[in-house]
Amino acid sequence: NQLEKVFYTTNGRAVNNRRGIEVDYRAEPKVSSLSALLSSSGAYFEFATEFCSRQQWSPDGSAGFAVDNQIYNDFKSFVLKEQRRGNLKLEEVFDDKHLLENIRMLSVESNLHDSS
Repeated sequence: NQLEKVFYTTNGRAVNNRRGIEVDYRAEPKVSSLSALLSSSGAYFEFATEFCSRQQWSPDGSAGFAVDNQIYNDFKSFVLKEQRRGNLKLEEVFDDKHLLENIRMLSVESNLHDSS
């Protein structure tokens, strides 16, 4: 494209004026089946929403925030409560059929990553 120009940083890295710097390596995040289920079900979001609504936040109060054992235990209790209500189907991830499928998929993914 005639409108695109390539510039170089002082270290020789190419920068396209239309796309910026291209990544050297794309890393795919490794996500467990449980984490994927909790994310796709909205459990992380729902817990965070409830958690934040119970907190007294100052404008800059989140700067030093860290998850401690109490918050982690609250999250586990939240997940169990949601499972009992039928909002989460964790047993589907860990039953024999799904567990074997997850192991097979992880094996295939591992072989793909090992060969690259």
